[in-house]
Amino acid sequence: MNAPRLGFVLRFALASALAVGLLVWLAHGAALLGFPFQSFDYGEGGTMIASWRLAQGLSIYPDIQEAPFFVNPYTPVYLWLGALFMEDGPTLFGGRLLSLGSGLGVACLLFVWLRRQAGLEAALVGTTLFVVHPLVLGWTVLYRTDSLALFFGFAGLLVAEAAWREEDPPLGRQVFAVVLLALGFYTKQSMVAPILAVLGMAWLAGFRPGFRLTGLVLLMLAFPALALEAFSQGRFLGTVFGYNVMPFQSEQARLCLGGYLSSAMGMVFLVAVCAVRDGFRRHRLGWLFLAASLPIALGSGRQGGFYNYCLELHLALSLLSGLGWQTAAQGRPGRACAVALLLMLQVALGGVSRLPPYLFSPWDHLRFETGFVLRGEDPPWRKQARDAGGIAAWLERNPGPILAENLANPTLLGRTPWVVDPMILFTLARDGRWNPEPVLERVERQEFAVIFLQVLEGNIRFSPEAIARIQARYRVVGRAGVDLILLPDPGAGP
Repeated sequence: MNAPRLGFVLRFALASALAVGLLVWLAHGAALLGFPFQSFDYGEGGTMIASWRLAQGLSIYPDIQEAPFFVNPYTPVYLWLGALFMEDGPTLFGGRLLSLGSGLGVACLLFVWLRRQAGLEAALVGTTLFVVHPLVLGWTVLYRTDSLALFFGFAGLLVAEAAWREEDPPLGRQVFAVVLLALGFYTKQSMVAPILAVLGMAWLAGFRPGFRLTGLVLLMLAFPALALEAFSQGRFLGTVFGYNVMPFQSEQARLCLGGYLSSAMGMVFLVAVCAVRDGFRRHRLGWLFLAASLPIALGSGRQGGFYNYCLELHLALSLLSGLGWQTAAQGRPGRACAVALLLMLQVALGGVSRLPPYLFSPWDHLRFETGFVLRGEDPPWRKQARDAGGIAAWLERNPGPILAENLANPTLLGRTPWVVDPMILFTLARDGRWNPEPVLERVERQEFAVIFLQVLEGNIRFSPEAIARIQARYRVVGRAGVDLILLPDPGAGP
């Protein structure tokens, strides 16, 4: 086969891989958007309840010592946008739609930038590797802040990079880039890799541009912080930067970061090719972004952390993979095919494994979900997850305040739990920063009408003392989906 024809076949294969990846992603999005309950992720509940509070005109940074107890660890942009969909009551639909749209926006930005920098094949490779990874397929459709923060941050990074290609970057373009970066920060304050990369780019250009851009960033971050601090009666900064500080667990960080990297070996190979063949000066944007994303990925080790802390790292590796492809395969269709086979091997290996507990590979989605969605049928997981709605009968029979581990489902049914978020609050209680006694005294008096817990033994969200006192006054009477149902035990007495 001659080189032009081989090149055409290669581009067609890469485009087909991207098209299938997008189909799988959109089918999963459609399946989750059409499911009205919390299905996989615990964290959707607290984020949705924060939006619901905003829709009701309530503060999302209240005094955590006042009942009913609520703590929100996130900056407000995504939460406010999610609240716009809640005119008729709490819903997961709007936030999930926003997350999916943001993820697709990131993929579009990545494709356009790589197309301009390194050509069509590089854009197809980098975008496909971003899209088909279990982390993107599984996480970017949830009611979580990450996708929108990633979109704003990446957009700001690309605008800043375009400005810095000019000898004297226009101030207006710099301000626009900083506005986008600030929006990313005020969507999720821990996703700061784009800000760090842009500041690094500015300082490498010289003292004056570095000093000027640093000043712009600080101003753009400071004014909203001061306004939110005043509006929340002095609780914003303490909540998002104080209560959000959780214990670091090195073993958890090793498992999450190691698990992610083991699923991305094809990208690591292409990034290594990019480093060896091109060095670090030619693609400064990508390398700065990668360097800034690595310490953020270590956040997966904080209590409550997960693979989502690797999203910026995944995007940086996808970007550099596209550039590495262009370096490895330029003008060499045979070598390009060999590298393509390596990447397909990565996808195939991903098809027989997953990032636990619910980040499934594209092959898993194809087998167990995509076809069902295209035929207009419920995929198997939705049929099983309908049991989550089984708590409705228990709520109807037992009016009154409730406790719950999975927070979204009872809230969607009109009963917001009394403690949101128990994992954060009971962790704060260990350090004396939250007083759990009002909750535990209500447990002792059996004043909670019903309690929903995933597990009793080894529960990671309620303290051992809380679980012990619940078991002393409540008994398990059934199960709805993943939740145990606990009612007051008449034999225990108030």
